Amino acid sequence: MNGKPHPFNGTEGVVGLRRWIEKVEQVFEICKCAEEDKVMFAASTFEGCALTWWNGNVHTLGLINANRIPWTEFKSMMTTECCPATEIQRMEEELWTLTLKGDDIEAYNNRFHELVLMCPDLVPNEKKKVERYIKGFPKRIKGNITSARPSTLHDAINLAHELVEKAVQVFIIKSLHGYSDDGSDVDNVTLISKLDVSHPLHLHPNDSVALTVVSVKLKGTDNYQVWSCAMLLALEGKNKTRFIDG
Repeated sequence: MNGKPHPFNGTEGVVGLRRWIEKVEQVFEICKCAEEDKVMFAASTFEGCALTWWNGNVHTLGLINANRIPWTEFKSMMTTECCPATEIQRMEEELWTLTLKGDDIEAYNNRFHELVLMCPDLVPNEKKKVERYIKGFPKRIKGNITSARPSTLHDAINLAHELVEKAVQVFIIKSLHGYSDDGSDVDNVTLISKLDVSHPLHLHPNDSVALTVVSVKLKGTDNYQVWSCAMLLALEGKNKTRFIDG
């Protein structure tokens, strides 16, 4: 086999172990590794504490029997050895109490995926993942997602993105028009209908700081004229010249 994941020392903690397992299993898939060779291959990446632990198992079981340990059982043994119970408990508690902070749904999604990977026993199937994911949202968004009855985590995430985006738009419009946020002044559908997406200062959710506006990279005074012309044309095409003209 040509592929080989990074060495594993045994001191990387829960996150390091889970990511190492992911990389090893990717190599298994790429190299079509036979089931009976998986433990032998994985153990060949051990260093330091992990190697000392494995040598102890080899001494007790014998090399042939140690290498015949089923991969699933081997992963469980490594988790018990390399992941302190207190760290696992802390992450399980974080997954159980994880909530959306402000409107940063990307941060919420990223952390949710990490914790699900590290705490599989808490969310053993798709239904449990969806339930726990929805639980982290504010009451109004949570209710809307639940009503839609998403059957997969992917569906729930897409719906959550849409609802959070609309919630942000509503908040902005209420702020501009002086409405309160208790829902008594005007309904959200009416507010969203007031949103002028053609306004030069309107920002679509896709207009993020990571967006590449032009392919020409500014190199000081050497290509400023070319870059500025390209940038102006791109902004005019998006009706966004007001951002630079004032």
